[in-house]
Amino acid sequence: KHYFVIRRNKGWQIINSEGESVTVKKYSFMSVLKPNRILVRSDKRYGVIDLSEKTVIPVKYQKFSEVSDGIFLTKLNGYWGVLDIDNNVLLENDCERIKPLYDTLVIKRYGKYGLMRVDGKLLYEPKFDKIKRMGEYILLKDINDSKTAALKLIDLLKGLNVDKPRNLAKSVTVE
Repeated sequence: KHYFVIRRNKGWQIINSEGESVTVKKYSFMSVLKPNRILVRSDKRYGVIDLSEKTVIPVKYQKFSEVSDGIFLTKLNGYWGVLDIDNNVLLENDCERIKPLYDTLVIKRYGKYGLMRVDGKLLYEPKFDKIKRMGEYILLKDINDSKTAALKLIDLLKGLNVDKPRNLAKSVTVE
């Protein structure tokens, strides 16, 4: 069978190949994420349903955006977190900010920055004052240490050498 997501009568719904609606509720927005997974918005909240309208990810998030295949940034009660397509929590909604940086995410918690891969593996706890990309490096700045550590981006993406970042000269400034 084939199913389609359409906008009809000021609402979004799923219809089958015969044109019959298979959703009971009308949503203010719908988008197919992958077969049998549909992003929906209702009452200014986002979540994910399947074709039978069963809830996969509860419709409760203020913001919902895909950062990688099947990995989503979510905002709940003003805080950011990370989920996968099956509602597995990769990072609780307790971050002030999350910013994608290639296949990593810069996370901000309690005013400090950390780094995690999009698959949920935490590379660095939020303890840095700044994390910034500079060419092929990611710079990690800790003002208490007065040093700037650098990671080769390619090594980071491969999961290599993340335990011992290279220290750079004190003259390197990260803003």
